[in-house]
Amino acid sequence: MADDGFRKQLEAKELSHADFITELREKYELRVAEHQHKVTLTMTLDEGNLSAPATLIYDCISGLQVDTVEQEMRELLLERESSKRLFEDQLKKVNEAFMTLQQGV
Repeated sequence: MADDGFRKQLEAKELSHADFITELREKYELRVAEHQHKVTLTMTLDEGNLSAPATLIYDCISGLQVDTVEQEMRELLLERESSKRLFEDQLKKVNEAFMTLQQGV
């Protein structure tokens, strides 16, 4: 019974993390689209010729986006691992308390 309650809490927490990751992914895709639009405008201003500076800007933006998203994902994974360990420790303590009560009865 208690395990069902804890399992539901864990599933709710995992669902909220999945929603948060989805939200981050959508924000990332929006930022990528905005940067791509800027690069497209730069290309248009150059009358269709992608100049060396525009290429360099595009490469830098792409690299920074990937690095930023990777770092955000690492932080999310570390946070999730930490909260999972905390939850598992709490669950272990509750199970130990139940075992103690059962042995005492």
